Amino acid sequence: MKAIPLVFITDNTYSLPTGVAIQSAIQSKNEETHYDISVIIYRVSRENQERLLSQARPDVTIRLIEASDIDIERYQEKGYYVSPSSLLKFNIPDLLPDLKKVLYLDGDILVKQDLAEFFNTSLKKTYVAGVRDMAGEVIACMQDKLSLTRYMNTGIMLMNLDLMRQENLTERLYQVKKDHPEYCCMDQDVFNFVFRENITWLPPKYNLMFANLAGLHLPIEDVNHFYGTRYDSYEDMVDDAYVIHLTNERKPWLYRYAFFGGEWRYVYQKSSFRNVPLRYKDNWSWYVGQFPVVNLDRLMNSFVLKILGVRVLEYKKKIGLKKVRFLHMTVWERIKRPQTKITKILKVPVFKVKKTETDTRKFVFGIPVYRRQKMSDGRRIFVFGIQVNHRRNAQVGPQYSFDMTQLEQNIVRYLDLNEQFQRLNLLSLMATVPQADEAREKAIRHIDDPVSVNIEYPPSYRHLLPYMSFSQMGQDRCVAFILKYFCQRDLSQITYLDIGAAEPIGDSNTFLFYCMGARGVLVDPNTRLISKGYSLRAGDVILEGGIAFDDSREADYYDFGIPGQGHNTFDKKSAEESAKQFELVSVTRKKLFPINEILETYFKQKAPDFVSIDAEGVDFKIIKSLDFNRWRPTVFCIENQTDKLISYMKKKGYRYIANSSADTLFVDEGSLKR
Repeated sequence: MKAIPLVFITDNTYSLPTGVAIQSAIQSKNEETHYDISVIIYRVSRENQERLLSQARPDVTIRLIEASDIDIERYQEKGYYVSPSSLLKFNIPDLLPDLKKVLYLDGDILVKQDLAEFFNTSLKKTYVAGVRDMAGEVIACMQDKLSLTRYMNTGIMLMNLDLMRQENLTERLYQVKKDHPEYCCMDQDVFNFVFRENITWLPPKYNLMFANLAGLHLPIEDVNHFYGTRYDSYEDMVDDAYVIHLTNERKPWLYRYAFFGGEWRYVYQKSSFRNVPLRYKDNWSWYVGQFPVVNLDRLMNSFVLKILGVRVLEYKKKIGLKKVRFLHMTVWERIKRPQTKITKILKVPVFKVKKTETDTRKFVFGIPVYRRQKMSDGRRIFVFGIQVNHRRNAQVGPQYSFDMTQLEQNIVRYLDLNEQFQRLNLLSLMATVPQADEAREKAIRHIDDPVSVNIEYPPSYRHLLPYMSFSQMGQDRCVAFILKYFCQRDLSQITYLDIGAAEPIGDSNTFLFYCMGARGVLVDPNTRLISKGYSLRAGDVILEGGIAFDDSREADYYDFGIPGQGHNTFDKKSAEESAKQFELVSVTRKKLFPINEILETYFKQKAPDFVSIDAEGVDFKIIKSLDFNRWRPTVFCIENQTDKLISYMKKKGYRYIANSSADTLFVDEGSLKR
């Protein structure tokens, strides 16, 4: 059988995931299939080159193609995480002159099935065969910017190298990249612009961008309609997939809680890179295989202290003594002698260490998360009640038994960052609300009160749905808690005003309430986002524009495009600051709506229960323009944490009740049920 040609591209940073991707392709292929793998390398260390080559087998050949002399560094995109080495896709026809077609694969993938069927897809007279990027079309509207009807993800492509060489596409692709610096996603916009849909469109099973689809939070019926498929659930899509593309920045080699993290780490342990330690960005100390072993210092600083939203004032190391201080109080200290140390908030034990000469136990919210015993036969370490070995590279011994599923559920359930933010901020919030002990205990029991959200998710993730947050840092769950337990509101009947609504679903402070049946008004000047809002949130009133805080009814809107979308603003000073990091795409005149007129027109007799303001630099001006004598919203979430704002809201009868690192929550004193 003729070998199937595969090609990967990697720089030194991406060598490890590329090696794991190659291993996944090898272990998922049929016995009779042979692969001829070319790896285009850009400044890859000799050690990593040897690791890549060592994965070759009798039925898998691997060759490295050096491309370090190709000038791509000048194309680095500001504020974007994709390496310029992705542009070497443009050079594939020239670097592989002996091949008529090739299957290109990004390094952030897991191959689940034999690729022979995929490779044998007929290209006819098209440049490539690829899969539509649903998130790119629905959320970012990438196709509109390029005047296309469909937009392809270029991370996985079956490439017609003969046709590309005949039309000298390498030179043309680089010329378009040079002429259009506003085109983003490194190579992807350029490929779509040049190919102009001269593409053979493939079903999503050949490039399943599951993280992107999950981020859309759409029913499976909508996904089927987009791709022309007939899956019964997202789980069926995963089962049917040939290649799972681990899209977005949360990669399983960088974050513990990434989609398919367990599957990826299983392949990693079998790859030639298994001895290269994973440097995770989430705050675990180190890993034993797939199991995190919690480090006391990091757990205290990251999962408990910082998430409270207050600063660590002192952290000193002396001889035999470590201290962490909050608000000039010592909340944790570590000394040499055996000890029991308990940190409490509102009489609730948040963190506890019980230590003897032979036994160390650590608890968070009363949950035992870590235990170390010194036994005659060596040390034994338990994480979430599951015994693991204590050495970094040690394997779990055959005498140990554990329930992998239960461990995964326990970790996700109790130590996910968003959920910890939710718990800890709600606990700190209770300190400011005058309630009897009995009422407060009842509230604490309901911190994890599930909500009914009608969204399709795979069963393996469905247990998270009742606790989902669509906000950036769990703000919607905090607001829901305040409205339900402190103000006694029916969340399905509330109204909201979302100023600077941005994405209609992801990073939205109001979509959770929309899913529960509530309705309101969204205001945003970004045409791309507003057009998505119309299709995804048909029950809301959507206004394209900004908020007037003086006599002006129009203003310049500074748009930094998709990479800098969160920096778009009406404020010239903020725009000048953002321009240091992102390219200013356009300045357009947008309509301004006085906030009091919006309330009068759409809310008539009663103020909205929730107002979210994210206006990139003009939040305080908007608040000052609100007529508090006429309108008394129950809860505000404002992207501003200045003393001036807090003082102003206090004068207006609003209590500063909680905060994240980005927003401040206020509640109307008169709405609190005492």
